[in-house]
Amino acid sequence: MNTARRKFFRDLTTASLATGALSHWPRLSLMAAEQPSGLIRLDRNENPYGPDQEAIAAIGKSARLVNRYSASERQALRKTIAKLHGVDAQQIILASGSSDIFRSAVRLARDTKGKLIVASPTFDVASREARRAGLPIEAVPLTREYSHDLEKMLSLAHGSSGLVYICNPNNPTGSLTPRNHLEAFLNELPPTFTGLIDEAYHHYVPDTPAYVSFIDRPVSNKNVIVTRTFSKICGLAGERIGYAVSSPHIAGNLPAEELESSVSVSSVVAARAILEDDQFIRRCYRLNDDDRQEFLNQINARHGHAVDPHANFVFMHAGRPAREVVDYFETKGILIGPPFPEMNTHVRVSLGLADEMKAFWSVWDSLIPAGMMHT
Repeated sequence: MNTARRKFFRDLTTASLATGALSHWPRLSLMAAEQPSGLIRLDRNENPYGPDQEAIAAIGKSARLVNRYSASERQALRKTIAKLHGVDAQQIILASGSSDIFRSAVRLARDTKGKLIVASPTFDVASREARRAGLPIEAVPLTREYSHDLEKMLSLAHGSSGLVYICNPNNPTGSLTPRNHLEAFLNELPPTFTGLIDEAYHHYVPDTPAYVSFIDRPVSNKNVIVTRTFSKICGLAGERIGYAVSSPHIAGNLPAEELESSVSVSSVVAARAILEDDQFIRRCYRLNDDDRQEFLNQINARHGHAVDPHANFVFMHAGRPAREVVDYFETKGILIGPPFPEMNTHVRVSLGLADEMKAFWSVWDSLIPAGMMHT
């Protein structure tokens, strides 16, 4: 960690102790602020505050378990997740990140000679797997409100079979597709299709009637898979663990043993520790909510534009080709999200720590003069 970053955290800790403000931070680990590469990482939508101290302690204690396979620990975590969501344990499938579940779902669609229907732009793991598997892809542009064009997606599903992937909030735009629209869509989806709902950013969504999790309030369609990950708000991106909740029928068709066998014992015990700390997610939500508002304040001060964000990143208009912006930031030691050809003048920026965002805006202002962010 360089001198400026060390001073920032020393000053922050001193100020917090002096004012009693550490009640905002307890059990959060600031170790995630270390950047061994020397780069500021605002490119992968990670939790910059890291996991809680209980999770870190659990990872350390798991060292004595590495001579054993993780079957019993996985079973305990599956039961914890099932209890949390009020479902049977057989409806839970663990995986080394939710992306592995996407790949398995795509392979199931390939085996039925189906196709993949996705939004454009969206998180691309399912599409990349479909291309590898030779599965036809129907990419549907987002609406003017940056929501999924469910009417068009439904029309493409009729008369065929396969998989519909919906990321909500969507990555990279951070936008929401309203719950009532999605619910009607899933209830009309042909039984030859599986709906895959990616809720990676579920915990970051501000309180709004437009959003309700499909785990918390499932629909009658049993051909639905809902995924969550511990890589985002839980701060376990490096541990690679996620899970799916589905009907017993769908769960029985997924290769559960294959998916779960790659899950490490350290990731399992860390995930369980976080789930048992019901205050941790709330603290991270509040921190992100403040960081997101401050980022929007900075955009507004520059008379700029961003897609209304509902996650831990912002998709903002840059007024010039995204590749030019991404490359310039990298020369200054800051990584931001990759370009998305479908929206070539927007860039995705993950929310980081205060000193990281200060550095971001300094570089931004050296590249994008005032008034150049307008659509």
